[in-house]
Amino acid sequence: MAVRRRDGECVRCGQEKTSNGCALHVHHIVPENEAEDPHNPQNLLSVCEACHRTLERQSPEEQLRECDIDSLKQLRLRGEAAEWLSKYREQIEVFASAPDPWPGMFAKAQKHLSQQSE
Repeated sequence: MAVRRRDGECVRCGQEKTSNGCALHVHHIVPENEAEDPHNPQNLLSVCEACHRTLERQSPEEQLRECDIDSLKQLRLRGEAAEWLSKYREQIEVFASAPDPWPGMFAKAQKHLSQQSE
């Protein structure tokens, strides 16, 4: 679920669900039986059924290239960013909807400075 939430769509074609409307597949870049930690999110991609079949026939490097991913590190960072956003989303929305604290601030600062120089 965390990988599907991180990716949000098929990382190869952008489809949001499989062709029959089911959740996306979770694909192991390095096969489960060969990976040191097969369920590490850096080894997993959300993909639709058709893309899953295509990626299964490719090397890990080819898979990343097909999905326009530079490195496994990029996947880790994408996951960390998604976790951070999820954790702080409410605070970000509150901050974004707050009134702008800056209007008139420059004029107030100028007035304050001119009073001090007198």
